[in-house]
Amino acid sequence: MLCVFAAHAESNRFIGGNVQIATGYQLNTPTLDNYSNSQSTSGSDIKSIPLVLGLGYSLSLNNSKVIGLSYERNLVNTNSASLSTTSSSGASTGSSLAYTNQQRFSLVGGHLLNSYAMVYGKLGYASLTTTKADNNFDLSGYVLGAGYKSFLNNYQYVFAEYNHTRMPKTGLSNGSITFNAQSVGHEFLFGIGLQF
Repeated sequence: MLCVFAAHAESNRFIGGNVQIATGYQLNTPTLDNYSNSQSTSGSDIKSIPLVLGLGYSLSLNNSKVIGLSYERNLVNTNSASLSTTSSSGASTGSSLAYTNQQRFSLVGGHLLNSYAMVYGKLGYASLTTTKADNNFDLSGYVLGAGYKSFLNNYQYVFAEYNHTRMPKTGLSNGSITFNAQSVGHEFLFGIGLQF
């Protein structure tokens, strides 16, 4: 039985559980608009260096394809974006906005190029919480990603990945004031992982 397990692991190193850590570059564009009191808000992009911890589990569909689930969380808060809010009277006030609790749950599908390398795509649910704003709020949406993974040995691998997150326009309220919020994000990650 051990020989059968060893032969299977040799033919498909990508099945089973994994834990990974990655960093890279992240760009988010928040948008706040449609205020009930005729305010308008403009702001800058949020540019940050993430530190993403991931956990996952994959099963083999056949000799060249795997499918699995993953959970990822950014362990650091993003940098702040500067926001400028203009009221209907023309008065302007400045504020900040940053993101925390960035996480995602994804379905991952992979195609093995050989016994050591795989390309993969993922689709899932993403969420975040704002911080440093006058009144913080939660946003949720989806993530689309694609990547490449290559084993260094039977257990350790390196990977490169791109993720696109989109939090669709959501109606929110702050007392008697209502407004819409949305966010679009781009993330490039490079990391290392352990398959077990």
